[in-house]
Amino acid sequence: EIEACREWSPELFPQHEHEPPIGIVPAGTGNDLARSLGWGSRLRRVADLVGYIQWVLAADTVLLDQWRVRFRYESDPGPLPPVLRAMPSERPGLEFEGFFQNYFSVGMDAAVAHGVDRARQHILGRALFRCGLGKLCYFMQAPRSGALSCVARPLSIKEGSIVVDGMGKEVSQLTTMRQLTLLNINSYGSGRVPLRPAALLEAAPDDERLELLGLESALRLGCVIGPERFLPEVLGHPKRIQFELERGEAFQLDGEAWEAKAG
Repeated sequence: EIEACREWSPELFPQHEHEPPIGIVPAGTGNDLARSLGWGSRLRRVADLVGYIQWVLAADTVLLDQWRVRFRYESDPGPLPPVLRAMPSERPGLEFEGFFQNYFSVGMDAAVAHGVDRARQHILGRALFRCGLGKLCYFMQAPRSGALSCVARPLSIKEGSIVVDGMGKEVSQLTTMRQLTLLNINSYGSGRVPLRPAALLEAAPDDERLELLGLESALRLGCVIGPERFLPEVLGHPKRIQFELERGEAFQLDGEAWEAKAG
């Protein structure tokens, strides 16, 4: 969006070393970035935009890390979201690249989010969100996506493929998880705070590190999404993480969810 504005009105963008600061209006569904930066949880009226402009003029500038995610598939992964772009590769297979500022997940929550995205393409799903019942749609989609199954398999992380820079614990425990989440901000899943108080005090959106969370059961995911009790421990603060999956999984990149057919 910034590049499009720069092309339309170059006079508004003098030559600076950094990108111009922007304000986040919470006009979406989850609005986690807006919540995290103090812009509120929801734009209730169009007339409130005047107040947001006043806030922008008086606001302090906050730096925000941006993280790159690369996927390499040995075969066609199926439809991918527009946030991923194909990249040239010197190795066999297909490579795609995307960026995130909020969080990146693989596993249960991504499967639920993907189910909700599909539901919103139909009349009933759209009606639920128009009526303010979006959380009900998430509840309905959770079992259909397999997130609540007691016999669901852990992530298909290939043994010995995990490389983590900044992992404080044994990386082998990651292979037992049903969800891995990398957080850059303190808001997740439409305003949930998944970090324990001590970890929350240490987290910052510009500290050049991520918070790595691992969830081993749907019950733990429910505790995060619901009452925010029994929150998971931060497993590490990686600056880089790499692993290989043996089968297709569900992914979520700043709320954009999809399921890859290939590992």
